[in-house]
Amino acid sequence: MENLTWQAQFYSLCANLSETYYMIKSLKNVTSTQMIWSTYFANFQSGLRYEIIFWGGDKKYTKIFRLQKKVIRLITSTHKSESCRPIFRRFQILTLASLYIFEILCFLKKKHQGNVKQNFEIHGHNTREKKYDLHTRHCSTVLYQKIVTNTGIKLYN
Repeated sequence: MENLTWQAQFYSLCANLSETYYMIKSLKNVTSTQMIWSTYFANFQSGLRYEIIFWGGDKKYTKIFRLQKKVIRLITSTHKSESCRPIFRRFQILTLASLYIFEILCFLKKKHQGNVKQNFEIHGHNTREKKYDLHTRHCSTVLYQKIVTNTGIKLYN
């Protein structure tokens, strides 16, 4: 149980996203740009969002972010040495890190809204700036610190 990782899911996700990259590459010269973007959002971004709140915090997922940038460069016909930052902004596309943060905050809002308390509900201290922050649960193990609700509370605050 202590060696439980997302390795199998990582390799499966890489394979699925690579297939989507190849599909977009094949369709690029055959169909309209609107259809290419639809393919990106339907296949690539939905694949990224699937259970990202559980695996998205791992550092080895930079490979997936590089693949995301590669697909965006392919769609926009941008050279690989150019920055993708303006492209993400212009087309209003969320990066892998932004998707991770967005999905965690949505999860916290939907699933744990009643379970999470604000600081003023926990104690009577008048802490001015931190009074309305969500109360973080103190924990001794790293595994518990990385749990989705704790990560969401830290991101929210």
